[in-house]
Amino acid sequence: MPTTNQRLVKRGFDPVSILSAQLSKHWQIPLWHGVERIDDTVSQQGLTRAERLSNLDNAFALTEKPPVKRLLLFDDVSTTGASLQALARAFISSEQTVTINAQSHNNYHISAYALAHGSQS
Repeated sequence: MPTTNQRLVKRGFDPVSILSAQLSKHWQIPLWHGVERIDDTVSQQGLTRAERLSNLDNAFALTEKPPVKRLLLFDDVSTTGASLQALARAFISSEQTVTINAQSHNNYHISAYALAHGSQS
C-alpha cells in the first residue's frame, strides 16, 4: 500500500514499507514498488464505507508492470478494505487495458492482507 509524500511527512515513517520489507526478507520474496498513490483523496478516518470506496476511486496508478502474476498487497490497518480494493482495481484496470491492446490475458492472482482491523466508530 503506497503512501503519499504528504502523509509520509506527517507520520514521519511508512508502516507498510517497514512491514513489507521485513516480510520480503523473511519469506525471501522480491519487493516491487511499481505503484503510486495519487494524492487527491482525503483521509479515510471518519468516512462511511460508501464514502471510503468513492474517495479512493482512481487513487492508485501503476508506474510499471509487475514482474510476476502472483501479488501480495499489504496495508497497516484495514477498516472496510476500501484501500486494498482500490489498489487491486489498479491492477485489474491495467490488465484490461493490456488485454484490449495486446489481445492476451495477463491475469493476476492478488491476495490482500492487513496488520490490524480498524473500527468505524
